[in-house]
Amino acid sequence: MLVQTGAAVFGDQRVTVVGTQFDILRYGGDIAVTVSRGVVEVQPVQGNVAPRTRLVAGEQLRRREGGLTSTVAKVPVAEVFSWRDGYVVYRNLTPGEVAADL
Repeated sequence: MLVQTGAAVFGDQRVTVVGTQFDILRYGGDIAVTVSRGVVEVQPVQGNVAPRTRLVAGEQLRRREGGLTSTVAKVPVAEVFSWRDGYVVYRNLTPGEVAADL
């Protein structure tokens, strides 16, 4: 899902757009938020079980729903957003994981 304005709730996370462009992937209880332009804040929908995280262009947050921790890493934005150009890039996944995603 490509998000450009506003805020959205995915699982137990509220993601707020702050003049930016980003992608959200939710699959099997895992959430990945990748920023291609601008800044995005990710925070829990209810309570303070996990900290608010601010992401900038080129960063991706990964968190398991209900989890207390997340990881933030630099990612190849062009690969994450390749679906917009009609193809997808998979790295370090089994054929079964790729099939499940498709």
